[in-house]
Amino acid sequence: MLNHSILVLGLFIVSSFLFDQKQSYDLQKLNNLSQESPWTAVCFFILVLASVGLPSTGSFAGEFFILMGAFQFHPLASFLAGLGVIFGAIYALQFYRQIAFTSPTSSSSSGTFRLNLAQTFVLLVIIFAIFFIGIFPHFFFSTLQVQP
Repeated sequence: MLNHSILVLGLFIVSSFLFDQKQSYDLQKLNNLSQESPWTAVCFFILVLASVGLPSTGSFAGEFFILMGAFQFHPLASFLAGLGVIFGAIYALQFYRQIAFTSPTSSSSSGTFRLNLAQTFVLLVIIFAIFFIGIFPHFFFSTLQVQP
């Protein structure tokens, strides 16, 4: 849950920043991010990959342990959950492709924009936390051990 809340926080920060720049949540207007703000596109890509369970992120560790534990008791349910992870990854990556690489449909492109220093710092801290949880999950799991 800690990793999920950190990840969702990062995704909401990027979506808020995009809304501030584009004044819309319409996917037809949210496009060409990789050209208009490459650093934002990179941060958003890392967050999307973390949300689909990229290895070495906290999402991967959580999904792996949940599916491994579920497989011991309900192999079919864990198989279906694994398919859900795969379809979720396909959806998230298509969503990112739409926002980052689709050319503008109108000439009303807002030009280039950049993250300010505070936004960059917050996103870097969030990305660091996501990778820290994924690389060192034992640090968090050791506090959850049941003592006899």
